[in-house]
Amino acid sequence: MSRVATTSVLVLGVLLLAVTPAWGSNEGTAGSNGNGGYDVHAKSESGDPGQSSAPSAGHTVSRGTGRPTTCTANGVTGPITAVALSDQQVEDAFTHHASFFTGHAEPGTYYKVYCGGQYLNIEWVPDGTPAPGQGGPIPAPVDPRAIAQDAIDHVTLPTPVIHLNPAGDQLVNLATWLWIDPGAMQVPPVSVDAGPVTVTATATAVRVRWDMGNGEVVTCNGPGTPWTPGHTGSSPDCGYTYTHSSAAQPDEAYKVTATVEWAAAYTVTGAPGGGPLPGLQRSASRPIRVAEAQAVNTR
Repeated sequence: MSRVATTSVLVLGVLLLAVTPAWGSNEGTAGSNGNGGYDVHAKSESGDPGQSSAPSAGHTVSRGTGRPTTCTANGVTGPITAVALSDQQVEDAFTHHASFFTGHAEPGTYYKVYCGGQYLNIEWVPDGTPAPGQGGPIPAPVDPRAIAQDAIDHVTLPTPVIHLNPAGDQLVNLATWLWIDPGAMQVPPVSVDAGPVTVTATATAVRVRWDMGNGEVVTCNGPGTPWTPGHTGSSPDCGYTYTHSSAAQPDEAYKVTATVEWAAAYTVTGAPGGGPLPGLQRSASRPIRVAEAQAVNTR
């Protein structure tokens, strides 16, 4: 049997006192004191493991809200470090000392524990619990896409303000200019830090969809061009011409709705990830009366 395997059998023969509340003896075992800390006095890694007994005075470690991070072994006080045992080491120990490894039905890991570089004991730790010396809860894995989606979901998109020319009632067969304020198509990116990972979500306005209230839809690639005095004819990029009056509609008006459609995406630094997110939209509506001009023949 190799030296590593022999050592594993010896040290894994120790009853894992950290699993059930116990006290370390003066011969060198150690375990939980029930308060989240160790009370230990350890021998060398190859020494007799000893038996659980009464508490030994003067051999304590720092305590906090989580697991301890320092302890004493062989007269050396220092940081706790832990090395996970390999599958082969654990298998060898189970083969030769199976009676010591009961009560661990849930998944977990066996660790060699050291104090300031001095061997202390073997400890079994269930999955989801920090390894010896790490302390505190294990942070949940970062999901950049979920963070980005949450950020986008909380972005306040501006409400589009509808403008038309003519400014009041529209006329049948007269071109209507359509536009919204350009600011309604702009929002700043949002960045969220999650430990070493930074997720940046962006929303980009891609088009404005105009529902003219009569069953027809106009799609414009931008906010549209505001009408200014001196312009005649149709809008250069976003307009519509009604061919029927709204007299037969409820309140004698068409309900015009402008919907800004947004594309969303995210980028990640500090971890893999990035890509598109589900699109967004923001709408506003207003009633528009469309009159039909009547010509009078005087002949």
